[in-house]
Amino acid sequence: MSLHDRGHCPNQNTLRLLMSKGIRPYFYYIDLHGQVFLQDTTPKNFTSCYKDPKFLDFFISRIKPNSTALFPEYPWVSPCGKELNFVEVADTPIIFHGLQD
Repeated sequence: MSLHDRGHCPNQNTLRLLMSKGIRPYFYYIDLHGQVFLQDTTPKNFTSCYKDPKFLDFFISRIKPNSTALFPEYPWVSPCGKELNFVEVADTPIIFHGLQD
């Protein structure tokens, strides 16, 4: 169950500070099946997860430990231009959708 599903909301002052600097924060959740959701998506199931392989490869390949000191409850971040995508995971942020030679 994600932080959002447990009633947690990101710090509003930090959100305002980032947005005043032109940085757009987004919050994601990766479940035990490797499905990626926007944090506030309800319900979290196959029909509501991201499925586009290009987006998933782009997003997942950029995941790294959150060393920003922003939103420490999100241990991972996937930066993208002027966006910071904070990531909470049920287990691990490493996801395989298939294996190739």
